[in-house]
Order: sequence, then C-alpha cells, then structure tokens
Amino acid sequence: MIFYVYFDPQIISTAQSSGNLGVQTLTGILRALSQNCFLAEFNNYSYTQEEIGEQLKNIVGDFDTLALKKVLAHFAKERMFIECLDYDYSGITETEMAQNQAAEKLLDLLLLSDKAVVNSGVEVETATLENYQSTYFEFERSHTAVNGISLAAASLDENEFLESYLKKALQYASTIEIYDYLSGEKYKANYAHTLKKFLGWLEIVNQEDLKITIHCGYPDGELDLFENREFDGLNPAEIETRKKEKLTQALNALYGKSPINVVCYDSKFAHDRFIITNQIAFSIGVGMDFLHYTGANKGKIRDISINLKDAKEVRSLVST
Repeated sequence: MIFYVYFDPQIISTAQSSGNLGVQTLTGILRALSQNCFLAEFNNYSYTQEEIGEQLKNIVGDFDTLALKKVLAHFAKERMFIECLDYDYSGITETEMAQNQAAEKLLDLLLLSDKAVVNSGVEVETATLENYQSTYFEFERSHTAVNGISLAAASLDENEFLESYLKKALQYASTIEIYDYLSGEKYKANYAHTLKKFLGWLEIVNQEDLKITIHCGYPDGELDLFENREFDGLNPAEIETRKKEKLTQALNALYGKSPINVVCYDSKFAHDRFIITNQIAFSIGVGMDFLHYTGANKGKIRDISINLKDAKEVRSLVST
C-alpha cells in the first residue's frame, strides 16, 4: 500500500541537463510517488532534503521548475520524508549508504541519477529518469494507488497482514486516529481481538512518540466491560461517562507507550471506517474487526479492502 523510495538529489541535475522535458519527466514521477510513497531520509541529518534545496537553487525559475518545487515541497509539508537510513561516516557516498541499507530498511526503489554507480548485489530495484516507467516498482505502485488492496478471508495470518500491508504506512506515524463507530459500541469478539493485536503490534513497530485517538460509539451496556446493574441510580450523562471510562481503561491496557484518547459519539458519523495519520489516510473496509478471534480461521484476517484517501475529505465526511 505504501512504498519506500530513496530519492537521489543529484537526479535534479540530471533532469535539468535535459531541459524542460527532463524537469517535466521528474515532476511527473514525483507526482506519482506522492500518491503512495515515502522518501527515505537519514537519521539526525536531513542530507536528502538539504541537498534537494541546494540542487533547486541551481535551476532557473520557470513554470516547469515551479511545478517541481511544489511537488517536492508537498513531501516535506505532509511529512513524507521518513528518517529510516543510518548515516555512515566512513567516507562512502549517500547513494552507497542507501544501497547498502536498502533491504534492511524496507526500501522498494532507489531512484538515482544517471551518474550514480550501482553496486553489485543491491537487493532492491533501481531506476533513473530514463527507465523509471518500465520498472516493476512503478507497475506495482500505480496498480495499488488506483485499486487499493483487496484480500480474501483467511488468505493471510495476522502478523503477515500487519507486516506486509500496514507496517510501512504506520511505523513512522506520530499521530493515528481511528474512526470506527462499532469498534466502541460492539467492543467484543473480533473488535476486541483486533484492537488488542493491532495496538500491541503498533507498540512494537512504531518508531515515533505516537499519539493514538479512537473515535467510536459509546459501548453497549451489555458488554463484558460492565458489572451487573452497574448503571443503577445513574442519570444518562453519568452512564455515558461511565461507559467511556470503562472503554478507555480497556483500550489503554492494550497499549503501554502513551495514553490512548477515546472520543465517543451518540450517533454514527460514517458508514465507512478510516485510519488517519499525520502523513496519510486510508479506508479499511471491514473495519477494526479485520481479524478472526475464534473458529477455524482464528489468527487469520477476515475479507478486507484498503484504499488510500484524502485526509481533508475524510475529516469532512466524518464530521457531518
């Protein structure tokens, strides 16, 4: 769903040397990448972004250059540069560093200038301006951007699904908001199991100081969260407060890094279910009960579809 790309800043010079056609080609590639890719950056040293700035200073301003600058600014604004690469001070180039770490850091593509030397044994695909459109990577990236992901029930186990389809999307997120009304109202069975597995997995894989907010309905008073006759003598407002407190306690017991913020609603805010981060947004078709908790398919996924969305549009939808 999300792909990781190392962008060699020197490719800007390559594009410039080919005139407007080269700049337009690079802009088109970057616009495509902005749909569902993060660009790899170095930990504690923003070499890639700083070098991009230096390269752009050398390009004479015109309409094509402005378009290139805008799309690169989009990656920075939407926090789509991820600090996943370790800087190597042994004297090798940054491109060599990226090649050496590509497989370990889950990179899917190295987008390089025509002057870059590709080491033998590089375990991920490489491309230049000239051959990018013929790469297997672009076929997979564009297919996923257009069609999303659709998986049949029991086709993957829990861990394989989380690692293969959600890890790259969520491991560098600093905020995650889950919108699923029924995940609170029906907090039991598949919902309780899925949230337990999902939040426990996030605690392990996320690399940031993550803040989680769950938007959902008030839990049904018949759930196991509550004692028999727990609401006796309480007015409606007090009952809602008690329900939210119990759900918040249950969810925070599943995630130990920081408190989970739970926002409960009286009425459904949207039929579809969404996850929004500080970087991306996507719908998750079946909702936050996408894992089987019992039966023959226990420990496997339910049928599920995932599609990237515009975060502003999703926020507008769920607010109506």
